[in-house]
Amino acid sequence: MRTTNAQVEYLSMLIHYPKMVKYSFIKKEHFTQDFQPAFELIKDSIIQKNTVMDEELIKAVGMEMYLMLTEVYSYGDRLIRSKELQQYIINEWKKNAMINLSRDLSEDVLTVDEFVRGVQNVEKGNKTFQLRRLTKEDYLTTMKTTTSTSLKFRRFSLFRGLCDVCHHDLVVIAGLPGTGKSALAINLMSDLAINYPCLYINMEMSEEQMKFRLMGIESGQEIHSIKRGTADENRMYQSAHDLGQKEIYMVNEVLTLDQIKGQISSLDPDRHFIVFIDHGGLIRNYKAKGVYEKATENIEEIRAMCLNYNCTIFCLWQFNREAAKDKKVPDKSMLRDSGAIEQSATHVILVHSWKDKDQVTRYKLILDKNRSGSRGEFEIVYNKNTQCMSEVHR
Repeated sequence: MRTTNAQVEYLSMLIHYPKMVKYSFIKKEHFTQDFQPAFELIKDSIIQKNTVMDEELIKAVGMEMYLMLTEVYSYGDRLIRSKELQQYIINEWKKNAMINLSRDLSEDVLTVDEFVRGVQNVEKGNKTFQLRRLTKEDYLTTMKTTTSTSLKFRRFSLFRGLCDVCHHDLVVIAGLPGTGKSALAINLMSDLAINYPCLYINMEMSEEQMKFRLMGIESGQEIHSIKRGTADENRMYQSAHDLGQKEIYMVNEVLTLDQIKGQISSLDPDRHFIVFIDHGGLIRNYKAKGVYEKATENIEEIRAMCLNYNCTIFCLWQFNREAAKDKKVPDKSMLRDSGAIEQSATHVILVHSWKDKDQVTRYKLILDKNRSGSRGEFEIVYNKNTQCMSEVHR
């Protein structure tokens, strides 16, 4: 089939069978320029008048195009044929768009980042949507489904029970600098990587620091002894083996929003990934004008990634010190100067540290937004020497 033939046959189908327009999911830009005016007029005319007026079509596209479109007929199952023709036209549009992008990249008309954005835009334009009414069987199937989408945590009852983080959720972990946000994220990744492939987008520390932290958490050995080579050798070999069995991927550089989307979109869609972004305030965004607009666009795009790709995302965020200076205990209102973070997240977990009467630093996690249920807080023990975190059981 040639693109021209497919376009002619599809437009002819709409002219002869106007009711087929309700099954149309193709867009004007998917047609070649010669056929775009015809598609626009035919679709608008059917929507407004339930038919296509010959005089209007001739005036818009000319007699030659009119005769071409009205002399072709489709046979067989029109609904099936309509879907086939539309998908073929869209695939041809996509192929030509990719060829043009590749040519512009090779001729240095586009930068690599512009090329990646162009590819992503082609993917967006290639998406077709058809509404489907939910049936009785859909609801009964849901009732009978025994597979839980809750994430499988071994540690932290906050996440296992009350929080109930599920597939495609966006969990924001927020706090002041130095309160243990990254340590919590790495502890969670070490735990979740037993059951899920994990991607850690690390924009705050070196790769070596990340590996030392993971080894400290896995082995329970102090970081400085691991660096000096004085840690228990057997435990270090065992922790290296255990970490090697876990599927952990790491990106260690500051990325733009499009680059993060590129990383996530490249993951295996048949497997559920856990993604950690450390941290959201460091994402480069050259389009947004101000800090608030930047944070809003970043978090809204990250939420869309959770829904559009097979992943759950934990996004770390740093409080503005000015917003926090008058509050002894943090709450989600401190995120209001940081864009639409509170609204976009399914869960907001605040990491809080303070000194008790004996000047001992203590830590707790505050579940301040929970789409799945009630809120709560849990005191935790954070050993900075090993980077291990655990709950205080009373």
